[in-house]
Amino acid sequence: MAVLWQRARPLEVVPTIAGVVGGRGRPSVGEYLLLAALNRAVGDPCSKPACADWSERTRRTRLLPVPAGQLSSQRVWDARDQVDGTAVQTLFHQVAQRARTHVGVQDQVVAVNTTNYVTSIASDNGRPTLPQRGHSQAKRHDVRQVGRALAVTQRDQRPLFHEVDAGNRTDAATVDALVPQLLRELSDVGQGR
Repeated sequence: MAVLWQRARPLEVVPTIAGVVGGRGRPSVGEYLLLAALNRAVGDPCSKPACADWSERTRRTRLLPVPAGQLSSQRVWDARDQVDGTAVQTLFHQVAQRARTHVGVQDQVVAVNTTNYVTSIASDNGRPTLPQRGHSQAKRHDVRQVGRALAVTQRDQRPLFHEVDAGNRTDAATVDALVPQLLRELSDVGQGR
């Protein structure tokens, strides 16, 4: 985890999040989100309630010296609620541009994949609008799902673009609708040649 935390510094992940959604408090929204992302990346993912206990077994106490009680699942959810879909796209775009410069992405060939993910969101919960019933690749037509499109470089699989979409759209419809935005954003990160 410590290595990934250090790799996030030159990409300015935490300050970028602060610039888009604000950064008051300690831990900041950016620190909460980076910690949650690192939990997923290190191969030992856990639920939000278990994240504080997990972080105590890592170098987190040295990198982010706050009491484990401040890493409760409710605080992580509160941080996530401050980042809407538009902010996610802005953050992704800014960090991708910085990563291209810092890491030196040389790949010009891009692979695009679309897929969907089933959720456990109740059908009578009207708050989220993206989860919808649709053709499920997991053969779970009884639950709502969300779609995702991801573009990565061919050689290094570095993510350059992503979009989350309603679960009732087909992959073909998603790709058709995203092509103009995909080309524009890839051009913005130097991949649109």
